[in-house]
Amino acid sequence: LNMLDVIDVILKFIKQGGFFMFPIAFVGAIGVAIVLERFISLSIFNFGLSRAEKRNSSPDGNIVDKFDYILNSSSLLRSTFSEAYKLYTEGQLTTEFLEDSVNVRLIAVTRRLTQRVTIISTLANTATLLGLLGTIMGLIQSFSSVATASGAERSALLSSSVSVAMNTTAFGLMIAIPLLLMYVFIDDYSEKSKEHLLISSADIINAIRRC
Repeated sequence: LNMLDVIDVILKFIKQGGFFMFPIAFVGAIGVAIVLERFISLSIFNFGLSRAEKRNSSPDGNIVDKFDYILNSSSLLRSTFSEAYKLYTEGQLTTEFLEDSVNVRLIAVTRRLTQRVTIISTLANTATLLGLLGTIMGLIQSFSSVATASGAERSALLSSSVSVAMNTTAFGLMIAIPLLLMYVFIDDYSEKSKEHLLISSADIINAIRRC
């Protein structure tokens, strides 16, 4: 099969499935878009955090220069430490209160790492349910058509109609299964990123204590 034949088969499959194929495809497109957005955002976060960690662990330079680098970077460490560290350097916060302030800020920052992740699994379930709904609606329509057909035509018409109605369930599962697999991957990636941030924040607080 060449590319044109594959496209023709896909279009015919979607056309046979009826109206519900389009909402299922729309749900799948949204799910893939969220997966890509989360993967890119988490990758950028981990790259920036690794650079900040490398600079912070370097023996060159004093602690002030290292923290200036972190606070001027685009990583989430800046969002975590900027306000609290500024108050700390101005003498308005003790080390203990600095740690408490950072921990409170970490709650908000870690939510940014896990946001929209659960939507992926919800969209996978939605695709499955839309497929089932399309099948049920197709079967209802099929039985209505069979009721008005002659005896000789009923068997052929029923088997053909059921086959078409099952297309929506098949398409729903074709969207849902990859989305669920991508959800597992992104959820694990976001959890590891959150752990990475927490460990880095603890290391920075320890470095402040040693000052």
